Amino acid sequence: MKDTTKEKLTAFQEKIRIFPGSTLKWIALITMIIDHVAAALLYPCMEAGIYGPFDYDFWLVVYRIMRNIGRIAFPIYCFLLVEGYHYTRNKWKYLRNLAIFALVSEVPFDMAFESEVVFWNYQNVFLNLLISLLTIMTVDWALQKFCKKDKGLVHDLCWLIPTAIGGVIALVTFSDYYFFGTILTVILYRFYHNRILQGIIGYLVFTFEPWCFPSFILLQMYNGKRGRQYKYFFYAAYPVHLLIIVAIRYFCFGLGVVL
Repeated sequence: MKDTTKEKLTAFQEKIRIFPGSTLKWIALITMIIDHVAAALLYPCMEAGIYGPFDYDFWLVVYRIMRNIGRIAFPIYCFLLVEGYHYTRNKWKYLRNLAIFALVSEVPFDMAFESEVVFWNYQNVFLNLLISLLTIMTVDWALQKFCKKDKGLVHDLCWLIPTAIGGVIALVTFSDYYFFGTILTVILYRFYHNRILQGIIGYLVFTFEPWCFPSFILLQMYNGKRGRQYKYFFYAAYPVHLLIIVAIRYFCFGLGVVL
């Protein structure tokens, strides 16, 4: 998709845009870890009757708060995926990196959330991001090959057909967030030059998770700069933190993995 327009900002929008991409990455990573600690460590301990000095009801409240905080992460990752695609000089390398970490992360993901080394009915979030990236790449290809105008039936079909196919693939592969992740990514890409519409339509897609609302506020605060880069740190943090959770669950609480 060519950059034929530039977003017009109000004075208020210019004032609140204070976060570089690196800050958004940290927010997404921290909120995701909070979510995963609740889902893959706290909840299994609760189900096993490991409460410590507090009762089940107390930990249930803590669990719900942590899961709600975790809803912030995924929309930010989708947004950063679109930003990365927009600015990368090598889209195929970007795709390759997502594919590698989708593969590397699957066993840690299954061990953390299903207590099995291999579980075929639920796949990690990197797979969803990979499918979403392929989807917007296909949209771009279709627009360049079949569409000579920026509107009309053919233009709309160039958006709708790849999105539908990507959504179905995300659904049948049981990737995390299923087709919702693919649709959200396409919306963020479609309205790339209108951050307000990105936020409004994006949140409408994700109203089944109302606590993700802060993430769409944070997107309005992105200043378009990359910030400090850590290369593959944010990729590796995903499988590594899952393995740490699995290790803590086993060595500290005796909750293992079914081989």
